[in-house]
Amino acid sequence: MKKIILFFALTILHPEKMVLAQEIFVKGGLGFYNIYQESVLQGKDISVDVKPTPLITLGLAWNVSNDLILSWENVIRSKKFKADYFGIDTTNDQRGIYGYEEIQFLNLDVKAIGRLKIFETSDFDLGLAIGSGISIKLNSTSDFNYVEPKYMLVRDESSITPEIPITTNNTGIIAEIGIDSRYKKFTFGIDLTMEFFRAYLYSIGDNKTLLTYFTLGYNF
Repeated sequence: MKKIILFFALTILHPEKMVLAQEIFVKGGLGFYNIYQESVLQGKDISVDVKPTPLITLGLAWNVSNDLILSWENVIRSKKFKADYFGIDTTNDQRGIYGYEEIQFLNLDVKAIGRLKIFETSDFDLGLAIGSGISIKLNSTSDFNYVEPKYMLVRDESSITPEIPITTNNTGIIAEIGIDSRYKKFTFGIDLTMEFFRAYLYSIGDNKTLLTYFTLGYNF
């Protein structure tokens, strides 16, 4: 808590010190999503599979003290889903997959992250990172594919309209916590990002995701 108070005091009283300590860094990584809240509409028999996604980060960092670093990060990430739709196999008189839909969201995450060193040697250190920000949907695509014409459609999913206006679809507040290590100019991190907004997937329903991602970066 004392370090956080010190940061705000330096920002207000000596903003020039913040600029002089500025660093630029880039990170790349791979993330894995998990749906932690799923409110699929009644009457829909759908299986949802969330795909891994690459992500890239560009950010600025300020050394507030020897143990505390504040960073501003801009992250481009993709959220990809595959939804299998089930119908009736009229040949074998049983349930079968009659089609699938591939959905992709492209988001920009803008976050403020505080990193506190918990272990340090001459060339290596380990830190705890906590932050929050906003995720903004840049684009979304959807592609539905039929599998077998012999399967009878249970209901026309494409006729169902989104449950929320498109301007706020998959946009809102995010928070994250993670641990990262630094060796000279290189960094490696493991982080968890949680969405606090509803990500309505067309024809699927209200879902929220938890992203676990691994990154490798370089500080300039």
